[in-house]
Amino acid sequence: MKIQALSIVNPAVNLILDGIKTHEIRSWLPSEIPLMNILLVQNNRYLEFDKDEDEGVGLAIVDFTRFSTWTEVEHSKAGSIVTLGRDWKKGYYKWEINNIRILKNPIFCKAKKGIYEIEVDSIALKD
Repeated sequence: MKIQALSIVNPAVNLILDGIKTHEIRSWLPSEIPLMNILLVQNNRYLEFDKDEDEGVGLAIVDFTRFSTWTEVEHSKAGSIVTLGRDWKKGYYKWEINNIRILKNPIFCKAKKGIYEIEVDSIALKD
């Protein structure tokens, strides 16, 4: 079966699973809102160009239900753990993360830019 995925640089997915990070910051908005049942793929390097890829691991399925402009005040309040030490830039969006479902077994896959599809045999969630 196919599932939509979003790659996020390490350690951000772990921070989401630990409840420390509750939103993702992106310079773009998805074409469909809300985004439901998205596999979060954690990878080790920032993907800068559309054709960039990295090895990744799918760790959870989430829903992105609200989208808003990311403000400098929110950035300042978030702290460096959540912002991963990145500077605030105008024109970014906050994607609220909800309904986090941790996978029982990680899915090793490619990490790509944007929302992309991966093929999986099956998905088992932790109880």
